[in-house]
Amino acid sequence: MVGICRAALVGCTALLLGACSSDQLYGAVRSYQMLKCYRYQDLQQRDQCLQDAVTSYERYQREARQLKPADE
Repeated sequence: MVGICRAALVGCTALLLGACSSDQLYGAVRSYQMLKCYRYQDLQQRDQCLQDAVTSYERYQREARQLKPADE
């Protein structure tokens, strides 16, 4: 499990160093979060974590825009 997390971290770092879009970066971070979800022993916590991790970038942007004040 530690090896998978390290590989994911290396992959995320490589993406950060390369010329990647916000969408790609978001996907890499979500993939890493999904790997971390499997550390939960409690199935309910794990399922909630995984549901949060699969939020699409488009949905994330939509929700973020809704949270911004109207004057920005």
